[in-house]
Amino acid sequence: MLFRSKDMTPVTAMGDAVMLVFVQPGGPVKSMRELIDYAKANPDKLSYGSSGFGSIHHLAQEQVAMITGAQLLHIPYKTGTDSVAALVSGQIPVTYAILGSIGPHLRAGKVVPLARVGTTRLESMPQVPALGELVPGFESPPGWEGVFAPAALPQPVLRRIHGEAVKALTSNAVKSKVAEIGFDVIANTPEEFTALIRSQIELVTRIARTAKFQPID
Repeated sequence: MLFRSKDMTPVTAMGDAVMLVFVQPGGPVKSMRELIDYAKANPDKLSYGSSGFGSIHHLAQEQVAMITGAQLLHIPYKTGTDSVAALVSGQIPVTYAILGSIGPHLRAGKVVPLARVGTTRLESMPQVPALGELVPGFESPPGWEGVFAPAALPQPVLRRIHGEAVKALTSNAVKSKVAEIGFDVIANTPEEFTALIRSQIELVTRIARTAKFQPID
């Protein structure tokens, strides 16, 4: 989203999408390291799916390519669900996907996770490395949902809204429901949320310029 501080005040980031890199069982690569090495030696020979041009899936792989030189052929789909279906049916060998959208296929053994898109491993999948471990300098692309308030909101009101939002987000019921749909609860401060937004604007700008993104008509 386009963030303009004169229009709105960040209150808190609610949750961040849990995204992983997946392949089919028995595919040409067995680990994220193998995928990176293969893509470096054979640029654009392997394709990967995403939920569309400029999506967090697309940004994540473009950042991997930017840092490592591992080039995969991008196949953008209309939705993440379409990308997952293409992987499961064998139309593509790799996809980036939100855990909530691919969970049933993962539990059925139809897909294999190679890496968590982030800098830390998931507690539920400690055997799956984080991209930050394999690709030094990797930063998670913006996959969060947040709470915003009108600009120039009085501080006492902002703090009260923030407190109530964090109280709700950190309740067991909400945390459980958020986990079901593939998100991690964040519940940070307004200052931390503002810093996160600005740093990710810089990250996306850097990726887009390096990858030479062009506007789509």
